[in-house]
Amino acid sequence: MIMRPSVYILSALAVLVVGIYFFCEQLPEKEGEIAMSPTFALNDEELRQLPKQALAGECSAASRLGDFYMTQMSNTDEAERWYRMADRCTKDPRIKEFLLRTIVLNGKSNSRIKDVIRLYRELEVIDSERAGRVKDYAEEYVGGRL
Repeated sequence: MIMRPSVYILSALAVLVVGIYFFCEQLPEKEGEIAMSPTFALNDEELRQLPKQALAGECSAASRLGDFYMTQMSNTDEAERWYRMADRCTKDPRIKEFLLRTIVLNGKSNSRIKDVIRLYRELEVIDSERAGRVKDYAEEYVGGRL
């Protein structure tokens, strides 16, 4: 009898792969982009302060929280929440790419499909190289409707 991997194992593997991708992502800073923290770990003080700062509209705080929850906590729901907040206050293509990837990991819904299409189209305009990296991933999620 051939055993099929459970959805939980596949989900955990996907989170691990995306976490490694986030950790290894190294791009030169461009004007208007949020600089990535050299480490995604946050201390207790940062965990108390960053949510307040993010809720007050600081994009870099929201971005750091998204990175933390994705890579350190493997909590894609929280990562999506903070990446969505960062996306509202910046045009950083890194945030758009990571938000798109996080949405896909969190499962399908009509509103999420619309978000993936929007994020992909925005990426095409501001960073075609990043858009190319996520094209197949996004097309599979939305059923090829990019």
